[in-house]
Parts: sequence; C-alpha cells; structure tokens
Amino acid sequence: AGACGLAAECRLPSRRRAGHRPPVHAWGPLLVSRPFRPRDVRPMTDAEAAWMGAIFEGEGSVVVEMYPARSGSTHLLPRIRVTVNNSDPEVLSACLRLTRAGRVTYRRAATEKGPIRSTRPQFVWAVQAINAALDFLRQVSPYSWKAQSAVTRAAALGLEGSL
Repeated sequence: AGACGLAAECRLPSRRRAGHRPPVHAWGPLLVSRPFRPRDVRPMTDAEAAWMGAIFEGEGSVVVEMYPARSGSTHLLPRIRVTVNNSDPEVLSACLRLTRAGRVTYRRAATEKGPIRSTRPQFVWAVQAINAALDFLRQVSPYSWKAQSAVTRAAALGLEGSL
C-alpha cells in the first residue's frame, strides 16, 4: 500500500494525524489499483472494437480542432472530443467498461419542442483526453468511417505522434 494506505501508486507523504483524508486524484479516489494510466484506452479485441465501432458510427460524434490557448491568444492547442449519445445507460456503461476511458454523464430531456430536441433523457459517454481519444479512434477505425475520417483530420493537424 502507498503512503495513504489505499494503493501502491500513491506516492504522497504519510500523514498520521486524526482526520486525515486519503487523496483524491484526477480520476477519483484510489480505492483499487488501476492497470492502465488514467488516459489509456484498454486494448480491445477485434469483436469489442467492431462493436464499439458500430456504436460510434451510429450514435457517436467526434470533434477535432485547434483552439486558442487563452482569450485573444494566437497560440493554438489541439482538442479532440469523442462522444456517444444514447437514452440507454447500459450501452454507455458497456462503452466505459470496454475502453476504461472517459465518463458517462446525464442530460435531462428538453422541455421545449424543436426539430432536434429529444423528449427522453440522454446519457453521454465522452472522452476528451487527446491520447485516449486518439487511441480509441485508432482501435475502432477499421470498423467506422467516422473514426477513419477523424484519424485523418488529427494527422493533418500533426497529432499522429501524440501517443
């Protein structure tokens, strides 16, 4: 166990005071050790990658762009966001289990009527870390045109060496 008593990866100095709380890391408290870095995507089998590619092709979207580092800045930073929207949380839970990346959030149903608004609540699985998003897109690209296009756009922005 590490200094906080939770996992071997924790390298924080030991504090033996009353009321000491274990540290919370970027991906939550270290209750169990993780076999991958927080920004890694689990290597998927061909069948898993094909299923994820089909889900991504049908329900997913990807944004590959450059944005200013600060307001008014001329320095541009890359951004990749992979999302899958669905009203069934089990589908997105499977996405999370297969990749071990991203997070699932809840979006309420829209109250106003409109051409795009849904009357059902939606769940969103999103991966925003550049390395994780690129790794996911590379793994599912043999099974998804959207992923192939996104990998090509990322390469055009010079992101192919990010992994």
